[in-house]
Amino acid sequence: MIEELLKKPEQYRIEGNYRATHLVFPVEFEGCKYVVKKPRTSMISSVIRTYYSLQGEGGNKNSVKAGLLREIKLLQKLKGFHAPRICAFDPKIPIMVREYLEGRDFRNLTSEQDVKITLEGALESLQAIHNKDTIIGDTHIKNTFLAEGGKVYWVDFDGNFDESDVARAKAQDLLKFIYSTYTATRDRNKTLYAADLVARNYQEDEVKKNLQELINSLEPGFKLWFSTRLPLDGKLHQEIKTILSK
Repeated sequence: MIEELLKKPEQYRIEGNYRATHLVFPVEFEGCKYVVKKPRTSMISSVIRTYYSLQGEGGNKNSVKAGLLREIKLLQKLKGFHAPRICAFDPKIPIMVREYLEGRDFRNLTSEQDVKITLEGALESLQAIHNKDTIIGDTHIKNTFLAEGGKVYWVDFDGNFDESDVARAKAQDLLKFIYSTYTATRDRNKTLYAADLVARNYQEDEVKKNLQELINSLEPGFKLWFSTRLPLDGKLHQEIKTILSK
């Protein structure tokens, strides 16, 4: 039974940790590969989560445990829909085991064509997830995965957002998708391409209205996030605003 994997996942580890706030690593159990995710207990992890909470709503929902419990709930809801399937979990620890995907994450893409395919697929997947009134909350482009066959998955769902305003939360997902493309690539053209994809293809008018309001104001949370993560110049920001206002 796969539930046995939850008790001693380290015994079945086949590689080191992925780059993530939580402990995330691949395992092999009874001839099948999975990915295990559980909270870090280090001081560094606590500092990171505190930093994130200062940008969001604050409070316990920004804790390591709350974020992972939220992710478990969303993956159960999505059932593999543009996201990895959840295979087993224990909410008391908490810990989860999810589907192992064959392919590459965004940071390991080497060709311009694969980057383009991933940006296009990421927005298509995000729109589909939003159509289920589900918010990802951490739509940094590094959290996308190009699977074999060309399908793009979102693989991290423990971000924070205001659940009382769905349209605004969706707009925040879009905003981070666009700007994080520059954080990850330092390529203006890729960032503008991401903005153009949103402008041309995202379908919910109310969400796009909220996106326009957000980008015009760049609230303190976003300002803190983006100003400390990338040297975003005014010209690029204005170009993004122009594209999204079309």
